[in-house]
Amino acid sequence: MTDRPRGIQLFGVNGRTGRYALPPFARHDLVAAVHLAASPPELLASARRRWSKRKNETFAGALGPGPSVSVRGARRRGPDVDLPEWGIARRGWGVVFAKGDRRAEAIREALTPLLALRQAQATVIDRRHFQQLVYLPGESVFDFRRRHHAAAGLAEPHKIPGYLLLVGGPKAIPFDFQAELAALDHPVGRIDFESLNDYARYAESVVQAETKAPPKERHVVFFAPEHAADPLSEESARRLAAPLADACTLPGDGWSVERVFGESATKHRLAGLLARPAPPSILFTAGHGAIFESGDDRQVPHQGALVCADWGGPEAAEISEADYFAADDLGSSARLDGMVAFHFACCSLGVPARNELHLAGLPIPSSLAPKDLAARLPQRMLAKGALAAIGHLDLVFAYSFREGQGEEPAKPDPPPLYAECLRGLLAGLPVGEALDPFRDCYQARLVERDELVRRSLEYSRVPAETLWEVEASCHDAKYYAIFGDPAVRFALAAETPR
Repeated sequence: MTDRPRGIQLFGVNGRTGRYALPPFARHDLVAAVHLAASPPELLASARRRWSKRKNETFAGALGPGPSVSVRGARRRGPDVDLPEWGIARRGWGVVFAKGDRRAEAIREALTPLLALRQAQATVIDRRHFQQLVYLPGESVFDFRRRHHAAAGLAEPHKIPGYLLLVGGPKAIPFDFQAELAALDHPVGRIDFESLNDYARYAESVVQAETKAPPKERHVVFFAPEHAADPLSEESARRLAAPLADACTLPGDGWSVERVFGESATKHRLAGLLARPAPPSILFTAGHGAIFESGDDRQVPHQGALVCADWGGPEAAEISEADYFAADDLGSSARLDGMVAFHFACCSLGVPARNELHLAGLPIPSSLAPKDLAARLPQRMLAKGALAAIGHLDLVFAYSFREGQGEEPAKPDPPPLYAECLRGLLAGLPVGEALDPFRDCYQARLVERDELVRRSLEYSRVPAETLWEVEASCHDAKYYAIFGDPAVRFALAAETPR
């Protein structure tokens, strides 16, 4: 077992030096940052309402069912029509374009098959459950909701649909807008392609996946490299990916699990997995993302690329493009039809120009990038037929996934947030609904952090360990996000293609 670095470490490898992207910082730095961390008051109030409602529902459930019981996912509109709670017909679906986007009309035309499918699905109950919305430059999430007359804390799909697809890069629609929309219980995704043809190909991929019979064989691949003298990759492989693979209960219908761990998780092996005639249905990767300093000429094409077992570890102090898998490495002939990727890696979906941890006083560079940048690899995966990519829009703490496991369990349990998300995907939930455990975690930690800070100011009785663990969990859960349509899902074999 490799010794852990002292202090609190963030994942990520500097793509030029081969060292960790950032040095570890002391626990007291993160504790101090907790007191400086700022959340929009409306977001905190919404989280409080959410958790108060959940407590009431839990209490009511403990008293026993009332006169009628509604089972989640089984409400009916009529005798022959199932309308699940998470379904598009109930939650609604909308697409959001940025005001002033000169390509909006051309993109809308390219997305026509997808928009037509979602309109047909969303308008079963109410025609207003399908909407095409506009984001105004500089608008906050709360301004956006007020402009559409959406009441705080209420799901009103006739005003703002539940599932929302943002169109455009973070310059047009900021990452924070996406993260805060998700925190307000809007499963939200984003597509951002340079080519209009890529928009059209993505729309075609989703429509085909949802209107054709599911494949007879489907695979879940866990890819987790380990590196010499690197306790971080050891933890992510052995305490995240391996327990998830061991606990992966597949729904039958031709599903299988493949493990690619340790030294075998090379760049060549990953390229081979993605070049198969039948690519993985779910690709779960755990490890480092390649991180570049602000303005580096490799930052735009390679930020968040997946560091593979080829890298010699932080003590080797060297790295090259041969050690990580970037968008350039996904061959032109690759077809990833029907795949959902989940990347546990720093900046695997993008990097913000400024990091809120720096703003709270942590020793992190004031500028991570000249501007918010979307990672290229997940965009290219979607252009090659993938349905969605789940990943991170920021730096990731090293150990937040082992929350509640203690220091060294003999046999680690699968981290609950990740396990629940994976179970949701396998059960046929939409990607945005499957990510709900992370939204719940963020809201809960947001409320908990506020309470702990109040207690620490009044009584000074809060252990420092508790404060920094809550802050790390809160940050990591907030910036998990989706590229792709958040309503995409795996059709089960028993379902009739739509």
